[in-house]
Amino acid sequence: MADSATPGNRPRLSVVQAAIRTGKARSTIQRYLRKGAFPGAYQEPDGTWSIGIDDLLGAGFRVDAPTPADHVEHGHAPGGADPARVAELEAVLAQALARAAAAEQIAAERDRIIEAQAQALRMLTAGTGTAPHGDTVPATQQPPQRSRGLLGRIVDAIGG
Repeated sequence: MADSATPGNRPRLSVVQAAIRTGKARSTIQRYLRKGAFPGAYQEPDGTWSIGIDDLLGAGFRVDAPTPADHVEHGHAPGGADPARVAELEAVLAQALARAAAAEQIAAERDRIIEAQAQALRMLTAGTGTAPHGDTVPATQQPPQRSRGLLGRIVDAIGG
């Protein structure tokens, strides 16, 4: 049952919704129901209970109040995430980051090799009057090349 409200009244909640909104166990809400602590509560035709916010407040429950840090359940991550799954995902992330760092190191080393080879080629073709790829600008007038990261080289390769 979704939060519902009767005209002129405050919202009404099911047992499960009341438990969630008060931060109490469902069994606690049911126990209060059995004791008659919610005088305005009634059972819907489908069998679910409808409890008014006023009844919850009258019984001493706090609705939608933040949970104090001292009362946070330990052992589960927020949102019900499984701690073992979180640890597994953290390990996978660490491996991916290590592989990315290694790939960047390899790319940087390849950049250095390419630059050394380009320099050697410029030196070999300096006296011939032609530069590699038909470029007629002497090597001494060319701007120095900067080492680019993997992403920059990919962008250059696709013409960006």
